Amino acid sequence: MDSRMRVALISALGRAGRMREAMEQLEAMGMGEGGPGWNVFALNAGLAAAAVHGEWRVAEAVWRRLIADGVKPDTVSYRYIAVASLATYMPESLRKTHPNLLGVVWC
Repeated sequence: MDSRMRVALISALGRAGRMREAMEQLEAMGMGEGGPGWNVFALNAGLAAAAVHGEWRVAEAVWRRLIADGVKPDTVSYRYIAVASLATYMPESLRKTHPNLLGVVWC
């Protein structure tokens, strides 16, 4: 699977709330299974999936792992890591009914 398809899959799984599967796909991408490895788009897809569900610990783990492996964040990356932190303080019901309050634009 090429990296664009894998990023699209990570985004779709994140939107569906299937975080475990999204993170498995992200990990597979980093291991070079069917793709060139992690890139900023993979970073952003992982961060967005975590952010929209208020999973700041997951977002932080994704951030640290990919940065440590040399992925350079862009402005979207910084936005998603901030949104993940803010989402922690939003009630889950509000995150689900009004996801655009977080300003998450899916990859």
